[in-house]
Amino acid sequence: MYKLSVIIPVYNVERYIERCAVSLFEQTLQNVEFIFINDKTPDCSMEILKNICKRYSFLKSNIKLLEHERNFGLATTRITGIKAAQGTYIAFCDSDDWVEANMYEKMYDRAVETDSDVTYCNYYVEYKSKTVQSSLRAETTKEGYLLSLLNGILPNFSCIRIYKRNLLLNNLTELYKPDINMWEDVLMNMTLALHYVQTVSFTPFVGYHYNQCNENAYTQVRSDKSLSNMVEVTNLITSRSAEIKNIIFPLITFRLNARYSITSHSSLERLKNFNWPYPDDDAFIWKIPYMPLTNRLFLFFLHYRMYKVAYDFLKSIRSIKNFILPK
Repeated sequence: MYKLSVIIPVYNVERYIERCAVSLFEQTLQNVEFIFINDKTPDCSMEILKNICKRYSFLKSNIKLLEHERNFGLATTRITGIKAAQGTYIAFCDSDDWVEANMYEKMYDRAVETDSDVTYCNYYVEYKSKTVQSSLRAETTKEGYLLSLLNGILPNFSCIRIYKRNLLLNNLTELYKPDINMWEDVLMNMTLALHYVQTVSFTPFVGYHYNQCNENAYTQVRSDKSLSNMVEVTNLITSRSAEIKNIIFPLITFRLNARYSITSHSSLERLKNFNWPYPDDDAFIWKIPYMPLTNRLFLFFLHYRMYKVAYDFLKSIRSIKNFILPK
């Protein structure tokens, strides 16, 4: 039994896979399993990875290279990895990102010390011209953790967390849907927080490097399918929250933040034709906490069907931000 299994999907990352793999193979935590899953990548990612594995031949027994017969997407790839994992804990690392050398040692030690179902840490967001460091809130109760996720205080990135393997393996059919590859992390982490996480801990350490320079990443490409995935995840979280007490307002906050995320990446034509299933939430645009003023104004314009105003407003805000703080 390994202490930790790290699951790494591989697809279109030939520019980044070496940095990712080396950062994993140089981990200070011993007895770690590395599971790379080739989701039928069309580039040279796997050839590069295999050459790196040869350089770390002493880890040969710790490395698994799995192959999909066709491109299934992130959800199925994560399912494949979880089913293959033999570690007490599971971590996820995207193959265009990288990690600090002692990240998993610190997180594993914290998880074992607190017997946590989930442990999370801080992270860096890596742009072309700058690095931004997160400063996440430390939540140590399941109630506080759930509310922070719903209110948008904590992100839903799986890559800044480690999980007890059995927590994921025993609930796979609820945590992932094979056709949901955008916001699959939101569905997974919110479902865990709503129904399964009992103990949670925080490691006050900045360990993960979240790369924003990969133009092929799911988060950078918003197709009709990815937008419909985001709406479906919102619907699933809403239905799975039905029997939970005292989260009506945080759930509205979650949905309004979701609406902003979906519509703010839409074309003007999409804005005009988009049918949001929770119009009553608009009454709370000015009442929910933590949302930036610009986001509220954008949703306010949408509420009154001022689509062109909303679209131009957000375009102007982004232009100003990019001029003042270029990525």
